Amino acid sequence: MVSMAEELGLDMAIRTLEHLLQYGEQNIRRSVPLALALLCISNPNINVMDTLSRLSHDTDSEVASAAIISLGLIGAGTNNARI
Repeated sequence: MVSMAEELGLDMAIRTLEHLLQYGEQNIRRSVPLALALLCISNPNINVMDTLSRLSHDTDSEVASAAIISLGLIGAGTNNARI
């Protein structure tokens, strides 16, 4: 939550979460989409949107569901047609 306000901290947090997606266990992968959404809530970031749209087609249904909900959270209150 501290890194939401500063650009460099936000980039580093997103990078850390992407590493958790690659190397983390299944339980960790299930929570990463929601963590990404909390970092960019109502502030769509293109890299985050691409990651979440890729995760929305994941083979694990819980990861896909969390990614779809997360896309809704980052697009809430915006007029972003890409989401």
